[in-house]
Amino acid sequence: MYKFYINDYTLFLCPLCGSITLAPQNQYNDYPTSYFGSDTKKFSFPFIQRVIDFFQHYKGKQLSKWLIKNVNILDIGCGDGQILTSLAKKKHGNFVGIELENKALQRAKQNNKIEVLSTNIFNYFPNIKFDMIICNHSFEHIYNPLSLIKHVNYLLKKDGFFYINIPNANSFQFHFFRSKWLHLDPPYHLHIPNISKFSLILEDNGFIIKKINHFNFFQNISSFILSFGNFFFKPFNKLFNILKNPYPIYKNILYIIILLILAVLLILPATLEYIISGFIKKGATVEIIAQKINDI
Repeated sequence: MYKFYINDYTLFLCPLCGSITLAPQNQYNDYPTSYFGSDTKKFSFPFIQRVIDFFQHYKGKQLSKWLIKNVNILDIGCGDGQILTSLAKKKHGNFVGIELENKALQRAKQNNKIEVLSTNIFNYFPNIKFDMIICNHSFEHIYNPLSLIKHVNYLLKKDGFFYINIPNANSFQFHFFRSKWLHLDPPYHLHIPNISKFSLILEDNGFIIKKINHFNFFQNISSFILSFGNFFFKPFNKLFNILKNPYPIYKNILYIIILLILAVLLILPATLEYIISGFIKKGATVEIIAQKINDI
C-alpha cells in the first residue's frame, strides 16, 4: 500500500481498489469558516465566482434533460444551491438541499425556490422518493461512502438517477502531481475513488451506469494550474484557499499576481492535459450518472 503525507495528514493509496483514503478520519471535521466563503459568495475573486456560477447553472440545465416535468430532487452538500436553483427554473416539484451549518447554507436559504436543510443525510428519511439525487463534490467528504450509496438507493424512486461529480484517483493529474494534487485536500476529502472500480461498486448496489464524463473543462484545467502552485507554496492549497479568502483581494495581491502568471504560463499544457486525459478516461474530476434499477 502506497502511503504519503501532506502537512500532518497521512493518505493511503489502496493497491486493490485504487482509491485514496485519509487515515485516521474524523467523522465530524470542523471546517474553517473560510472553506465556504463569505456571506454573499464562495470566492473572493469576482471573475472566478462568475465562472463558477455559470458552470453550476449550466450543470443544472444539463441534468434537467434527464428528468420529466414534475420531479423531486435532492442535492446532498448543495452549497449555495446554484444547481438546484437552475433545475427549479426548468422543472416543477420539490427541490431539497442538505448542507452543513455554514455560510453556504445561509446563502442557499436566501432562495425561496428551494428548501434547504441542515441535517445528517443518514438521519434523513422523508415521506417522498426522489427522481434524482445529486452529489456535486460532496461524496468525497462523506465519512462512510458505501453507506451513502445504500442510503441513496433507498431514497431514490425506481429508475431514479444518482449524479456524482467527484475527483478521480486514477487520473493523470494524481499520477503526475501525487502529494501536490489539489483534490487531495486533507482533512476534508476523506475518500477519492478510482472511477472504474467505483462504477462496479455502484452496479453492486442496485445501479446501472448511464454516463461517465471525463471532460470537466473548468475544474480540470484549474486544478492542473493550482496543483502546480503546491510545488512552490505552503501550506497545501495556498493559492486555492486565497481565492476563497473572505478578506479583500489587495491583502493577497502578490499571490494573486503569481497565480495569474502561473495561469498564463500553464494554460496551454493544462488544456492539452485536459483533452488527452478526457480521451483516455483519466480526467481529474469525473461526472457519473447512474440509474437505480432495483432496491437493495
